[in-house]
Amino acid sequence: MPVSSLLLHLPREEERARALLEELAARPEFWVGPSEGRRAALVLDTPSEEANRRAWRWLRDHPAAVHVDVLAIHFEDAEAER
Repeated sequence: MPVSSLLLHLPREEERARALLEELAARPEFWVGPSEGRRAALVLDTPSEEANRRAWRWLRDHPAAVHVDVLAIHFEDAEAER
């Protein structure tokens, strides 16, 4: 279960930035944290590495996502938790 802490750089256009944040908030794998200026904190929490890759590609390829900084990634071992 990868959990990633991200810093999303938003577009200059407020409407595009707001639309992107709303779209992210509607996706269960993303948690949208506080934003300041043109940056917003995100957490990406997925049940598998494959789901993480799909969500990451979606965000990376989104036309309103200017840039994403990866602050930290934590990989939980599902077998170790049993």
